[in-house]
Amino acid sequence: MIKIMAVIMGILYYSTQLYSGIQYEIIERVHPLKPEVIRILDIDMNNEQIRVENGLSFGVLYGFETTSTMVEENKATMGVNGMFYNDLGLPYGIMVRDGKPIRAQFIGTPTVLIDSDNQVSIANVRLKAFVNIQSQKIELYGFNGLVPDGKWVLFDEVYGKTTRVRRLSTNYLIRENRVVEIMVTDQPVELKGWDHVLTYVGVHQAIKIGDSFSLELDYGLGDVNVKEAFGTGAWLVKYGINVAKDYEPFMGYTTAYQPRTLVGVTKDNHLIFAVVDGRLKGESLGMTGQESAKLMLELGCIHAAYLDGGSSSTMVISNKVINEPSGGEERAVAHSILIYHHKK
Repeated sequence: MIKIMAVIMGILYYSTQLYSGIQYEIIERVHPLKPEVIRILDIDMNNEQIRVENGLSFGVLYGFETTSTMVEENKATMGVNGMFYNDLGLPYGIMVRDGKPIRAQFIGTPTVLIDSDNQVSIANVRLKAFVNIQSQKIELYGFNGLVPDGKWVLFDEVYGKTTRVRRLSTNYLIRENRVVEIMVTDQPVELKGWDHVLTYVGVHQAIKIGDSFSLELDYGLGDVNVKEAFGTGAWLVKYGINVAKDYEPFMGYTTAYQPRTLVGVTKDNHLIFAVVDGRLKGESLGMTGQESAKLMLELGCIHAAYLDGGSSSTMVISNKVINEPSGGEERAVAHSILIYHHKK
């Protein structure tokens, strides 16, 4: 284990190698008017012992659970809080878990993508998805979400117990890539026991029991095989340039000092997470958006973006919260990013 500690012009810097390919750093800027405490995970995604996955509260969409609980329940090595979410605990944006789309909501913000070779990128992505059943090709409205009349949505158990659709709908129940049952009902359909439930709001009669099923995904990225993906709040750094704005359509104003959770990618395929404590008078006030972008550039990121911040900002290592959440205790969130390290 390598440890480095130095004090330079009011800056305390600490660095240690937690595991092969995972470096943990603390930057403490001592200043009477603007103190800052920043914690950083530098993860070498070229290391075959490392994997990064999405974590959901209680393993499903909707609801709230602490990041430390998600880390412990999923037997992860460490984690940080992740995506923004609504009042019901439903994450905003695109999410892919173990190659399977969980959400395909377009909110106009960048998405962090990890492919099957552990290569990481951040890009503007608008996921299009199609279901192929026999000779039919059906464009999906989305995954695991509300569905308008005359549209198609694909559900699975991550959405909860049922489809929550209480209008006349045609539901194709799929197991092992075959339609095994068809239900036309104005009541929610149970999801347990099926690989997917393909729902059309209205009456549809062109698919039969026994028809084959396949899912076709288009991320607009060519042949990239996306393994994990999660949405962000806005760009900070793009192609090595500070692109932070004082106002972001999704997030609002970014000019106040706030606790921040930030994510970035370096040119040599390192994934960087930075958690900046804030709202702690005399200890750490937080950062503006512009300051956040400068930090990620200093950390070598060629692309970077916001994750959920404020009272949500949390970093967990070995089941312990190591930063100081601004609310005085760890906040329950809808989504976390889980980091695993397995020794050979």
